[in-house]
Amino acid sequence: MTVDPTVEPRRTGPLPAPNVILTAVVTRAHANVRRSLNATAQPQPQDDPWRQTRLLDFAIATLSGHIAAMRTTVHPLAGQALPHGRAQVTAYHQVQRDLEHLMWSLHQVLHGDARAPRRSAASLYRTLSTTFDTYAEHEAMLLTRLQQVTTHRQQQSLMRDIKAALTGAPTRPHPHIPRSLGRARPVTRIIALWDGLLDEVHGRSTPGGTGGTGHSLAA
Repeated sequence: MTVDPTVEPRRTGPLPAPNVILTAVVTRAHANVRRSLNATAQPQPQDDPWRQTRLLDFAIATLSGHIAAMRTTVHPLAGQALPHGRAQVTAYHQVQRDLEHLMWSLHQVLHGDARAPRRSAASLYRTLSTTFDTYAEHEAMLLTRLQQVTTHRQQQSLMRDIKAALTGAPTRPHPHIPRSLGRARPVTRIIALWDGLLDEVHGRSTPGGTGGTGHSLAA
């Protein structure tokens, strides 16, 4: 069965209770990223040799947007609200940077960059996939702790912020940008505009369509 990573499965059942609202959002976000990554592992059709490259590009764009949204919305609040929050956020930033280095290496290999590492796309993809699973598990734990120390109103506000951040999020990995909580948001906005321009020029597949930005992880 062919999976279209651009189509989010229909959700059924009641809305999440107020005390699980954040973990429900991040669980859905992780499922979207995982679905995008899984789609790239399907057999390559002989009549479309570029299909896997497009799917990997889409997965990279999806995960890049998710990382940027967490960095600019969840992490500042966690740094303030959680005990030893800033230290926890700094540790998450390092894991995010590791993910972005892997995605950037994969992007280089896919697009024939002369500076690409001497690893196959399949090897990089496997490492990226397992690293993401570890990251997602720890991120879910962070959201669970944050949920315990915030009010329902704060959680609703954070959800709105996440959705807004995903709408114009970067679509490429940027492992070398500043991670400081004070500078993350303005730097990310500039990078997202640049990514969107490059996506339009290259006709690249992203969660917002072919070219341009616009993620739907928290929709």
